[in-house]
Amino acid sequence: MSIELTPVEKSRLYLAQVDALKISDDPQTIRHRMLERRAWLSTHLDPQDYADALRLAEAIDMKLVDIGHGLNFAVSLREVREEAESDLTECVWALELLGAHEVRPGVYGNHDSASEVAIGNLGDWRLSV
Repeated sequence: MSIELTPVEKSRLYLAQVDALKISDDPQTIRHRMLERRAWLSTHLDPQDYADALRLAEAIDMKLVDIGHGLNFAVSLREVREEAESDLTECVWALELLGAHEVRPGVYGNHDSASEVAIGNLGDWRLSV
C-alpha cells in the first residue's frame, strides 16, 4: 500500500531529508550530489519510476566497475540510452543517482575532467533484483 503525497508534502519531505543530511544548496561533493538526487527522486517520482532508476543506476555502476571506471567516469547520455533501451529522462535520473552531472554537452560524469568511456551493453537491467 502506498499513499499519494501532495506537492507541498513532497517538497517538505525533500527539504527535511536534505536538511537532515546537511547538504548545501549547491552540493559540491559526489556523495552530496548522490544524496541530494536520491532525496529529490525518492520524494517526487512515482515509486515504479524511482525503482527503475535505481535498477538502471546499479547496472551502470556494475558496468563501470567491470571496465575499471567505478570511481571517476564520464559517459555519453545517448550511448547509455541506447544500451539501456530506455528514455533519456530515466537515464539522467540513474546517472544522477551515481553522483553524475552534465560535465559537457551530452556527457554525464562525476568529475569535470573525467575522460569519456564507452559503457557497452547493460544487459537486461530491468530484470535485475
